[in-house]
Amino acid sequence: MIEKAQLRLTIQKKRNDSIIRQSRADIAQLLKIGQLDQAFARVERLFKDQNLLAAYDQINDFCECIITNFPHLCEQRDVQSLPIDVRQALANLIFAASRCGELPELNLLRHFFRARYGCEFETTNVELRHENIVTPQIKQNLCKLVISYDEMLQLISEIAKEHTLDLKFWDFEQS
Repeated sequence: MIEKAQLRLTIQKKRNDSIIRQSRADIAQLLKIGQLDQAFARVERLFKDQNLLAAYDQINDFCECIITNFPHLCEQRDVQSLPIDVRQALANLIFAASRCGELPELNLLRHFFRARYGCEFETTNVELRHENIVTPQIKQNLCKLVISYDEMLQLISEIAKEHTLDLKFWDFEQS
């Protein structure tokens, strides 16, 4: 099941990467023709897509950790007896499954992990209770829905630089 999840991840990553490349080109074109308000509107979607792509890379790493440590998983039925990196990989995959509907294999893994390690471990990590061990990076990549103005400006500047556009004459504050 993990290998199927990784295969689906590869497909989703390629799809998402293509969307990001096209979005960046579209934003550059909008900047070039002076449509700053439309560029800003698209930057928010681009930000979310980039975060999702980063989350996919993290999910793949967690899958690799599970594959590498599969003997521990077979031996131990108590989640606390597993090495911390394995527990963290389990927690992150469970968390990601609750937020990535486009990866149905993760949901199957989540159900398997719940059956093996208990509902409490699952609930703690899905609901991000105090004792969860989900990494801050995956939380941010899957949960941060709002981009700050500074992050927008940074992304716009990055795209402009990438496409050799001069934005010095634009007053972002007035726009």
